[in-house]
Parts: sequence; C-alpha cells; structure tokens
Amino acid sequence: MLGEWAPIQSFAAETGLGPKIFISRLLNVAGVLLMLTTFIGRNFSRDDLFLRVGQLDAPAQPEPILWFRKAIPWTRFGPQLLVIFGLGLTTFLFISLRPDFGRPSHPWQLLPWALATAAINAANEEFQFRCVPLAHLRNVLPVRETLWLTAIFFGLAHYFGQPSGPIGILMATIAGWIWAKSMVETRGAGWAFGIHMLQDVVIFYFLAMSTKT
Repeated sequence: MLGEWAPIQSFAAETGLGPKIFISRLLNVAGVLLMLTTFIGRNFSRDDLFLRVGQLDAPAQPEPILWFRKAIPWTRFGPQLLVIFGLGLTTFLFISLRPDFGRPSHPWQLLPWALATAAINAANEEFQFRCVPLAHLRNVLPVRETLWLTAIFFGLAHYFGQPSGPIGILMATIAGWIWAKSMVETRGAGWAFGIHMLQDVVIFYFLAMSTKT
C-alpha cells in the first residue's frame, strides 16, 4: 500500500537508481513497526529475540539435508554457506534478470546505496521472519517444526521478490531454514544477518544491471 501511494511513487520517480532501490526496501520498515505491536503484554528480552551477535563458533548440528554427519563449528559452516549460496544465487539472478554488465557505468558510486539497502533489508527480514516468530513459537512448537514454519513463510514471501518464482521460493525456504537454525544454535543473529546482507548486496547490483523492465 505504501509503495502504491502517489507521493512516494512521485518521489521515487525523481531519484536515481540507488536511492530508488533503497526506498523500496525502506518501506518494509512498516512491517517491523506492525510486528512490534505483538510485544504488547509480553516480556521478551533481547535474548528471546536473538538481538545479539551470538556465539559465532557454536557447533552446527547435522541434519538429513546437510552434507556433514558430525557437528562442525559455525565458523566453518558459515563460510561454506557463503560459497554455496553465492554460486546458486548468482546463477539464478544471471538467468532471470539478464544483466547488462555495462550498466551502471560507475558501479562503485552505487556501493554506499548497495550496503545501506542490503543492511536495512536483511535487518527487516531477519526481524520479521525469524526473530519475532521464533520468540513467539518457542513454547508452542518443537524447535524443528518452528524452523521449518518460519522458513516456509519466508520462502512464500519471495514469490514476487528476489529470488522469485517457484525456484525462488525453494531457494528462500532453504536459506530461511539455515538462518533460523543459525539463530537457535548460536543464540544470536550474527551469521543470519551477515550472510543475508552479503547476498542482498549481490541482488542490489543484479537489479541495477538488469535489462528487464
């Protein structure tokens, strides 16, 4: 609704590419404000909401869909995810957005906008799709079911996002599950936010280079 509001559309139309993408993500702060209303009458702490970096070297527990069978530290698992997610996301965006690597003509000038957009989008989505739901569901569902529930909602929300479509839903669901798992195991949002932000920087530049209208 905010995105369709005429004053915002008029303002965005007069801005450059970097600010325009940033504004589109900034509007999602409205969702954060709505989520804050769910705290009324609840005594959530920062620990409950995973609003800290967490223990970055905590053990990552093995799961049937993962490639290791013994616990490994997140300081080893996290960099592996960066490579895997980076290759998968880049391939998907290359095929779906048909980038023109000649645009923008000065990509380094967009770097501040890319970092700002990636930071606010990652913070918004981690808070809305993981921090708050995980806190609310901690005494309602088993941890494994909670992780998958939050991941599925995150995946469905990407149908019209990036990555998009049915494949985008699958990719975002897996990423959402991994990031929720990192929060539970490290008791913080450090890995989830860090990997998410780096991926959003990649998405920002692919959107800036996209030849699709």
